Amino acid sequence: MTLYFLNDHKTGFMFSQNLARILNKHNYPYFHRQFFELINFPGCHIRFNSIKFTGEKKFSGKVKGFSIIFPKIIKNIIELLINNKIFKDYLIPKAVFRRTHLNFWNLNSDKDKYIVFIRDPREIIISGYLYHKNQCTENWCINRNSDYFEEWEHLFPKKSRIENENFLKLGKNFSHKQSYKEKLNKLSVEDGIIYEMQNVAYITIMGMYNFKFYKNKNVLKIINEDIIFNFDETINKILNFFDMRNNEEIIEKCQNLRIENIIKEKENHITNLEVKKSRYKIYWSEKIQKKFEEIYPNDLITKLDFNDY
Repeated sequence: MTLYFLNDHKTGFMFSQNLARILNKHNYPYFHRQFFELINFPGCHIRFNSIKFTGEKKFSGKVKGFSIIFPKIIKNIIELLINNKIFKDYLIPKAVFRRTHLNFWNLNSDKDKYIVFIRDPREIIISGYLYHKNQCTENWCINRNSDYFEEWEHLFPKKSRIENENFLKLGKNFSHKQSYKEKLNKLSVEDGIIYEMQNVAYITIMGMYNFKFYKNKNVLKIINEDIIFNFDETINKILNFFDMRNNEEIIEKCQNLRIENIIKEKENHITNLEVKKSRYKIYWSEKIQKKFEEIYPNDLITKLDFNDY
């Protein structure tokens, strides 16, 4: 059995990354953990502290250290290992791997367990708008004619790339002629929020909406707001689901993942610094709500269980 964290933009990416490292560090020695970094994303997309490896292409952004190009045969061997029952069930039965961009990982195997991180769509829109307007320094956001999926597309299964061609095209268009960040800064707050709603947030929100497996027994849905406001209960729920219950050592290490501790760090992606519930209401207007209803399915909030938020 393999354990997976599934998430998307602004739905707990950094939290799941750090929690996966805590769990893997607890269960496996250093060598194994480096190997998990190697296979955390199919396609040999590996991130160490100062080196980036990629199986197919060099990134256009600035990279500390250097790049090593792995041949595709290495990628194929790694993926063969990952999908081998003996390898998964006996050699690394408790390893936690991550997948991001839900549109492209709408998959499920009854042999594995999945935790899907979701968030109130309205919070995704507001958080994305504030972050991309003020804090973001990612290549796709600060450069014109850039591609949102540039560093990710070669990682997605071929079938999912074909099925989600519309999202790939959108990711190539929303910084056309002008960077995404520049566009947001030139628009009014209302129009900027709507622009975010139509572009980056749309990709994330529709990924959550289209995910097919929420009701499967091997899938646990974690709401980002619960990580913030019901931290201990949520951590215990995750550990129980992964059969790691009552582990005081892991619970103690997870305390660093509390939002109040992350805010203290110099670099973070948090825009809700005052940690307000339903922060989106500060920015929401009739115009924004009307556009929201035009763009998204009528049952979006109900399907994702955010009626009370």
